[in-house]
Amino acid sequence: IEAKNRTFSDTLDNSQYIFSITNLKNSYKTYEKASIRVFGREKNWSPTIYSVATKATPVTTFKNLYYKIFRIVDNLTIIDYGIEPIAFSKCSYDKNGNYFDLNMNMLEPGYAYGVKLMLLNEDIRTEIPNIFRFKVE
Repeated sequence: IEAKNRTFSDTLDNSQYIFSITNLKNSYKTYEKASIRVFGREKNWSPTIYSVATKATPVTTFKNLYYKIFRIVDNLTIIDYGIEPIAFSKCSYDKNGNYFDLNMNMLEPGYAYGVKLMLLNEDIRTEIPNIFRFKVE
């Protein structure tokens, strides 16, 4: 009898994160194109008074962060998590963190919409429970 060794991936990150959208306005006009900034940090990060006074908040970028847009009143999905075969709702990232561009002309005026976020780590999908709301006028 030959024993088989199981191999485990060491890339799974069990850290929990807190997300916020730093520049989301309460309402948008249909002709606007918004570049929406997503800020994420570790949940248990607690800076000391020294680090707050002397340093900027560390920027965490996520290579596999996706967004979903839905209408609040009836939970109708407008833009779903686009993962396969084309990652059309994947957030971009730069030195300032993650972001995505959204043309408001795709959304019907007079309704409130929500943004949800999801992290993808290999095949594990973790939807962030926060809903970020805005209205299109």
